[in-house]
Amino acid sequence: MADSETKNVMVFTSGSLRLVTLKRDPVPAKAMPSAACWTLLLPSASVCVCTGEDQEEGVVRRGNLALLLPGYGHILKRHQPAVPFGFTALQLEGPFPEPLVSILQHPPRKWQEQSFALLRSQALKQLFNIFTQELSHPDGVQLMTRELFLILLGAELSRLCEKEDRGRFPYRLSRST
Repeated sequence: MADSETKNVMVFTSGSLRLVTLKRDPVPAKAMPSAACWTLLLPSASVCVCTGEDQEEGVVRRGNLALLLPGYGHILKRHQPAVPFGFTALQLEGPFPEPLVSILQHPPRKWQEQSFALLRSQALKQLFNIFTQELSHPDGVQLMTRELFLILLGAELSRLCEKEDRGRFPYRLSRST
């Protein structure tokens, strides 16, 4: 179901998931990644991921899928001053089913060191695209579809991270999550 719609920003929610589509920067406050949730981000042009005004964490290139960790207050800026960007972002607040809750509670250390992770998985990118199309559909998403997406997301993230050095993430998930 659409929460708000303008020519530049569209926001849809389904349960604890929030889809934000921005056609072109600058990023208004309602489209900025939330510091309180996990965000899957797919930019339309290269974007700098910053924490605070001047602390650059890295770059997410056009078409790459990134997972922004909660608690950092990410800010998105142009990578190249003359090249505007847009994005599709899926904000995940929980509750999360297994195996997603396990990977979010114990992400790889390198994710925590950079405050976000580039997810190099074609299957994950396809899953993201299919689900975001479903979520923006006028009929919305059914509970079973949403839960299936979260389970598949967790399984693919676990597969990507199975050989990584994992540690407890300082951003604590609530007991109900």
